Amino acid sequence: MAHSNTNTNSCQAIFPNASNPPFARIARVSINMANQANQDRAIKAIEATMAASVRLRQGLLFGESIGETMIKHIKDGLPISTSVAASGLDPAKVRSSTLELLADFELCRHKMRLAFMLPSLDEGMSIGAIARTLGISRQLASRLVHEAREED
Repeated sequence: MAHSNTNTNSCQAIFPNASNPPFARIARVSINMANQANQDRAIKAIEATMAASVRLRQGLLFGESIGETMIKHIKDGLPISTSVAASGLDPAKVRSSTLELLADFELCRHKMRLAFMLPSLDEGMSIGAIARTLGISRQLASRLVHEAREED
């Protein structure tokens, strides 16, 4: 997919017949619609990541409350080995739930990064600049750009 700005010259690079004024307007509208679609995709990805963050935070707070209950039981004289059972929960289920929440958050964060790659290139950023903006390595940014292009 070619990357461009919304001026007529860039429209001609994408649409060779863009010198025709009505077609040039259509080309600009098409590019603006693509930009809007990219913005919508990025917003949805950010919102999904925020929602996953909330779910993860709630799961971690629940885990902390279990830990506090276990500490109370230990301080009250229960053996450490029975403090888990005394909390009334299955530790395997709690651990499994936490791992699922972490995996969900990581997937959402990955999709959010992907949603930023191609539009950032469209806006003229280099892969190195994208990497610095996102706080990731240039190599990771390059892999994400490649993955985003495959999905596009």
